[in-house]
Amino acid sequence: MLSRIAAARQEDVNRYGEAIMEEFAHNDTLPAIREFIGMFSPNQKVSLIAEVKKASPSKGIFLVDFDPINLAVAYQQNGARAISVITEERFFQGSTHFIPQIKNQIELPILRKDFIIDERQLYETRLLGADAVLLIAGLLPDRLLPLVELAQKLGLEPLVEVHDGEELKQALDTPVRMIGINNRNLQDFSINLQVCLDLISQVPSGIYCIAESGISSPMDMLALEKHGFRGALVGEALVTASDIGAKVRELVGYQGVNHDQG
Repeated sequence: MLSRIAAARQEDVNRYGEAIMEEFAHNDTLPAIREFIGMFSPNQKVSLIAEVKKASPSKGIFLVDFDPINLAVAYQQNGARAISVITEERFFQGSTHFIPQIKNQIELPILRKDFIIDERQLYETRLLGADAVLLIAGLLPDRLLPLVELAQKLGLEPLVEVHDGEELKQALDTPVRMIGINNRNLQDFSINLQVCLDLISQVPSGIYCIAESGISSPMDMLALEKHGFRGALVGEALVTASDIGAKVRELVGYQGVNHDQG
């Protein structure tokens, strides 16, 4: 699945990449950058990065009445510290149009979550107004370093996503300040929260660690805090909740929950 998505993304970029570079070259007023690192709490609390997510290739549509702007506003109003926006269209039903629309309505920093495999996508990300960009180490065995450096040169904060120790080593060979550890196996889409709890011990201090996938309860958030995570990227647990605002508040307020109950 990952290779299929990457191939489709490369087709897209080959089709419109020249137009991106031309627009960037003639753009005199790039959107202002919001410092993504600033969303981390100074008191070691795990900050919630709430994801604007309509669907996934494995589970289909999560929200039938999907409104990306209202969803992002609800996330902000209920305590999320940053917004992740999925922009991949064919498999996740996202859109690049979501980012500028959302940024005009909220004050939080925005992460563009997509399958970045070409430097032209980073120029596109900057034009869209995102403040950070996801780079998946497993997709970029030979290109991660130059893409991290280009993102930083453009003013974007790269979040390098890893799934295992080898990918983590690759990420640590770059000047990245944020590493996301994904608990989802990208081959069969199974999730194991223990993946991130084990891998974080190999991350040097000074790098912000974000847990991705499988976080759905205050207990999960508490476990992340105890292991040293500074952020949690949550999508499915929010968009499938009966009361999205209440779910955001539950995860944001995880420290105040009675974890001994039950």
